[in-house]
Amino acid sequence: MVKLTPKQQVLLLLDEALATGVRGRVATILKQAKAEIEGRPAADDQFYAQASSDISDPDCPGLVFKVGKHKRRWIYRYTPKGARSTRQQTLGQFPQMGVEQARAAWQAARAARDGEVATPEQPTFSVQTLVERYVQYARNHRPQWRQEQRLLEGVLWEQYGEREADSIDGEVIGLLISQAREQARQRGGHGQRAAEHALLCYRHLFNVARGVATPAPESGPWLSPRLANPCEGLQVSRQPVTERAITLSEVGIYLKALIRLPVNESLKQVLMLQLGLLLPFSALCRMRWQGIDWRRGRVVIEDTKGQRRTFPLPEQAMEMLQQRKRNALASDWVFPAMKQQHKPLPATYPTQLLAAVRHHLSLPDQFTAEAICRLGRGWLKSENDLPVVRLPIVEEQGSELQLVAIKSQLEQWNRHLANLRQTV
Repeated sequence: MVKLTPKQQVLLLLDEALATGVRGRVATILKQAKAEIEGRPAADDQFYAQASSDISDPDCPGLVFKVGKHKRRWIYRYTPKGARSTRQQTLGQFPQMGVEQARAAWQAARAARDGEVATPEQPTFSVQTLVERYVQYARNHRPQWRQEQRLLEGVLWEQYGEREADSIDGEVIGLLISQAREQARQRGGHGQRAAEHALLCYRHLFNVARGVATPAPESGPWLSPRLANPCEGLQVSRQPVTERAITLSEVGIYLKALIRLPVNESLKQVLMLQLGLLLPFSALCRMRWQGIDWRRGRVVIEDTKGQRRTFPLPEQAMEMLQQRKRNALASDWVFPAMKQQHKPLPATYPTQLLAAVRHHLSLPDQFTAEAICRLGRGWLKSENDLPVVRLPIVEEQGSELQLVAIKSQLEQWNRHLANLRQTV
């Protein structure tokens, strides 16, 4: 049996540890230890190219190799004289800047700081001031500045408004993005688009503040251009959506609770019509009184692209709309906006109400208006020999015979809903 030297034994143990598949900072430390024992230079460009987590150079205090999802860079982290918070300066990108160049840049940056003179602490540039300046900038340069204003004056302002603007780091931005996703879910959405928009907005906020955006602020940078953008390296991960079809019993529970819930009557009627007509909220919100043909029992709407679409009205929907007509306000829209009667009700309002009802009843996240439409069309296909189409249909494509058949199918679906309400 060959006896291993202590050095060989340690190297064997390190190899066994790496073979377990350990990753991240632990793997980096193991590789560093192995390189030092073997007498190889640990901090060469090849070593950093294989790094899977951030690395601090022990020989250069403050020099950090940042590992992002798609980019790697060198930063210099330091605390200015007279300041209370740590700041960081980007030195260069890897592999354009190798380890020796990074150390030289670190020495130059540190030498430049050695000449700093401690100054009395001045009023800090707060996050609140940063947001105020950005909103003024966005009014002139950003088409969706109102949406960005609502986002920035929300959680960022409320939770971090009094903090120094240059103290916001990637961890804070990550929390803000998670909160934006969760708020969107509470409004009935999946949250992915809201999280992506939040990241873009925060990234642009700090680019404008550092004077690296186009166009730059007229008053010059508000923060040091050398400060790293806290959004660098951050990406919104795609969270898997669990596919699950809703059930008829869940629809029955939803219908029974919806009738009883003390909510806004107009919004409740939109939800009731959506369930009975198997239509998206956007189609219902664009109904005009002049587009309803009471004699033939059908509706013609004009979508946002100017295309005319139609759908029939079963008896139950006709009765609901006739009752609403008797008490209607002076508006062309069947469901006008809450405050501006000359505009249609935004489809987000009934979507948010459905999400609230879903949460109240502990129904799954997959219980949406689109899921109800799919379930209804699937049930009708199983009960009818005639084809079941997605509503509303293009007006030119809807023949008289087809609309009569669709109306008969919707009346059959409404009778089934009445039975569900009694059985759950």
